[in-house]
Amino acid sequence: MEITKNSVEGAKNTNAPRHIGEVVSDMLQSNSPLAEGYRNHLNLRDLDTAMADAEAKIAEGNGGIDAELENKLKACEIDMDAEYPKNTFLFSVDDVPVITQGDLHTIGAKQKGGKTSLVAILMAAILCGEWNRVKCLIKGMSILYIDTEMKTIDTQSLGVKAAKMAGVDVKALSDRIHLVNFRPLTPKEMETGILYFIHKYNPQLVIIDGIVDLCANFNDVEASQNLVLNFLMKIAEVEKCAIINVLHTNKTDGYTELRGHLGAYFEQKGVTVMKCEKDDDSNIVTVKFPTHRYAPVPEFHFTFDEDGVPVCADELHQQIEQHKAQSKQDQKEAERKAVFEERKQIVLDILNVNGGKMERKALVEAVMQRIGKKESTVKNILKEMKEGSTPSISEVDSVITALVF
Repeated sequence: MEITKNSVEGAKNTNAPRHIGEVVSDMLQSNSPLAEGYRNHLNLRDLDTAMADAEAKIAEGNGGIDAELENKLKACEIDMDAEYPKNTFLFSVDDVPVITQGDLHTIGAKQKGGKTSLVAILMAAILCGEWNRVKCLIKGMSILYIDTEMKTIDTQSLGVKAAKMAGVDVKALSDRIHLVNFRPLTPKEMETGILYFIHKYNPQLVIIDGIVDLCANFNDVEASQNLVLNFLMKIAEVEKCAIINVLHTNKTDGYTELRGHLGAYFEQKGVTVMKCEKDDDSNIVTVKFPTHRYAPVPEFHFTFDEDGVPVCADELHQQIEQHKAQSKQDQKEAERKAVFEERKQIVLDILNVNGGKMERKALVEAVMQRIGKKESTVKNILKEMKEGSTPSISEVDSVITALVF
């Protein structure tokens, strides 16, 4: 089969689907930077060699690709007439759905920032259907919680805490919430364990608390890519479960991005990123949703009772924020008054030095020189004094009234 420019152009004008080999040959004839880069990528000596290679692939009848890959590529095409399965959301906050099955999600915070407490909130919502503004949308939903960091007793305590928050007996966990502790395992053993327990319990939600322990180096691009793309994303898609990965944010103050290349991949590939921000003064944790592929999710707040169990803090947070706003406003007003008093005294001093009376222009110039402000600003200051912002201004009122600003 001879491939020519005319034959390629003819193929362009037909409505018949083009063979992959024809597409390759057409592209290789182009002078575009993309074609040049592709030829260089294939380490092709010249265009004739490339065309001969394309001709040979067409002759093979499948464009040089095996049937399995060809089927995968065909499945990549979007059929606009097809009805694809809709997203299944596991939770909602104020009736805004969040956390989809078949996808990756992330909880991030600094150390002791409330990450595991947020996990307990999700567990409580699963057990009782709703924890304050967080609702579980799947009746009878089960969860597999995998802990890679804490001791066994601490993992167990998390389940006890969730049961207390939900107001149910701890025995109710056995059929709905499955807790496992991978602390003694190697990263490879953990990967096997994840698959083992997913197949055992078939959960709709998997939470991996300490996902970094599965990665040989969370700052290594290849290791992070393999874990996120080649392992976790495939599991979520094949097993049709949501996977929430719990990860630290960077330690630097004011820097809340997820740590390392691993965190960057979760930011890029995940559907939802939840971040916990703890205020050390009030001990209130604010849960934000800076990344969500769908509708914006409202933030919510929690704090802790005397036993360290999370309790809703939405009203308390609102009261504290209102108090902060009022305090800020009061401070700003106090500062404004202090500046006013200082400038009033400057005006009085200038008047006293000049015998208590001055021409308007001379007074303005003297105040401008003293406080280093423009003429318009000084005129506004004197106008404010004239209008009697403070009772004590009466002692210079007669003078300023005569200035007619």
